[in-house]
Amino acid sequence: MLQKLGKYIPVPEVYESGKDYIVMQKVPFSGPLSEEEFAKALAKMHAYKQPFFGYENDTTIGPFTQPNPQENSWPLFFGKHRVEYMARRCLEQNALQSKEFARIASFADDFNSYLPQTTPSILHGDLWGGNVMNDGTQTVLIDPASYFGSCEYDIAFSKLFHTFSSRFYDVYTYYQPLERDFFTNRVAIYNLYGLLVHLRAFGQMYKQPILSTLQKFGY
Repeated sequence: MLQKLGKYIPVPEVYESGKDYIVMQKVPFSGPLSEEEFAKALAKMHAYKQPFFGYENDTTIGPFTQPNPQENSWPLFFGKHRVEYMARRCLEQNALQSKEFARIASFADDFNSYLPQTTPSILHGDLWGGNVMNDGTQTVLIDPASYFGSCEYDIAFSKLFHTFSSRFYDVYTYYQPLERDFFTNRVAIYNLYGLLVHLRAFGQMYKQPILSTLQKFGY
């Protein structure tokens, strides 16, 4: 994923990798050198359109598999292969009750009414502060959970853990416009996936925000 992402935006150089290890360039642990410059770089990366939603192979987010079958519909891909898929894994490990899973699945089935049909972009997929670093000369990204999806997903994920200031979003939207409805409604929808990942990985503290989003949209 790093090598693929590196065709579009700076990442650490990968020297060698195998089934259970990776050797790459050391990068100091710090945030972006400039939010403005990184916003422009991310918008440019998202501007390179891809042929389908999904990926050439399954990828991972943290320790979990992300299935990436090729689809032509973004609401279908995100609803079925991200939100419903991860909710089912949470149900299987008893992190969700069956009624809660049914509410999530019902919402995901209706994503056509909430998410726009768009063109695929390559995504980092796990865009929070710990994965945005600098090597002293430029901002680089680490630890991707990449696939081809809506550029809105990366921006929404960055808001889940308050990664950037408002200046970042002002600059990004100058180069890659986002509708107002994205910030008021769709951020919460996209972040269902990140919350489900965290519910599965870290426990019940992440359930209430999921249920609140369902309630907000009437599910």
